[in-house]
Formats: sequence, structure tokens, C-alpha cells
Amino acid sequence: MLLETGPAVGLETATWEFIRASGLLAFVLLSVSVFFGLAVNVRALDPLTKRVYVYEGHQTISLLALALMILHVVLLLVHKFVDFTLTEVLVPFASDWRPLPVALGIACLYLTILLIGSSYARSSIGQKTWRALHYASFAAWVLAVFHGITAGSDSAAPLVQYLYLATIGPVVLLICFRTIAPSGHPDPRRTAATPRDALSVPACAEAAAPSGPSAR
Repeated sequence: MLLETGPAVGLETATWEFIRASGLLAFVLLSVSVFFGLAVNVRALDPLTKRVYVYEGHQTISLLALALMILHVVLLLVHKFVDFTLTEVLVPFASDWRPLPVALGIACLYLTILLIGSSYARSSIGQKTWRALHYASFAAWVLAVFHGITAGSDSAAPLVQYLYLATIGPVVLLICFRTIAPSGHPDPRRTAATPRDALSVPACAEAAAPSGPSAR
């Protein structure tokens, strides 16, 4: 429920700034991760660098994006401008404040956790199941896009709109290219060793992806 007073000065104001920044940065990193995952699949960056490096960057950035999503949620619980409860940030449609946009962010976070968890359990669930699950990464990224646009307090700001265009545009272009000309390239881990095989996340080599809430 909204409080009658605005964000308090000092710590409350700083917390509010971190909420906005963590959400926006999480969305940017998620979009970059999806772009890198798609780029591995369609060899978009092969003229510039080795595919294994792009894949490694995708893994690392995905984990950073998830960490920022979790920080975003924790800060929402701490801040008192919108007095969220634990239930409201964990259960879709439990919040009275912009219920649909908040629910989209929650669903995106859960999908991201599921995708990352499935990568850790890849040897147990099998390659086919793992690959099928990772097609949900497209849904996770779309949820993040709509969460950021509809729930973000800065969505109307020109700089933020340019940021959305700069991050969404390249991903959409690669998704279109991948759909029109799908590739059957092997997983880069089969051609080059990588020390973090278990950390495959939202946008993998076979099925590019995203993960998590963007800015409020």
C-alpha cells in the first residue's frame, strides 16, 4: 500500500535510487546476456572474437543480472515509499501497487531461477529436457521488457527510452535472424573447454534467453 509521504531523505532516498539503478542495470545485463546467447547460436560475433569467449561472457553476465534482480527485490522490501511485504514481492498479483507489472517481474525472476537451476541439474535431467526448458528464456526476457516499461518509474524519461531501444533492438534483430535462418551449430563447450560448464543460464548456445525484473 502506498504511504502518504514521499521517499524520505537520506537513506530512504539513496535506497530509492539503488532500486531504480539495480532494476535498469539488471535489464541491460539480461538483454546483453540474451544477445550473446543468440550471437553464439548464429555466429554473429565470429568475425570479432572466438565463440567460446562470447559464451563465457553470456554465462557471467547472466549470473550478474540475476544477482541484481535479487538485490532489486531486497531493496523493495527495505524501502517504504511503496510498502511491499514479502508476500507481495514473491507472489504474483498479491500486490495492490501495479499488480500486473509487478507480477510480470516476479514471473520473470522465477523463470530465471528455474533456467539457472536446470543448468546445474543438466546431467540429471538430460540434454533434451534442458534444451526444451531453455526455450522459456525468450518468455523470461519478454516478461522483463514489459515489467520494465510498465512498472518502471523512469520509463517516460527520454534517456531511459533510448536505453530500452538500444538494448531491445539488437536482441529483436538477432531473434528475427535466428528464426528466419536457424542454425544447427554445436554447443561451443563441445569444441572448446570451459571451466564453468555448470553455469549455463537463460540464453544458452542452443536456445538464447534472458532473465529477471527490470527497473521499477
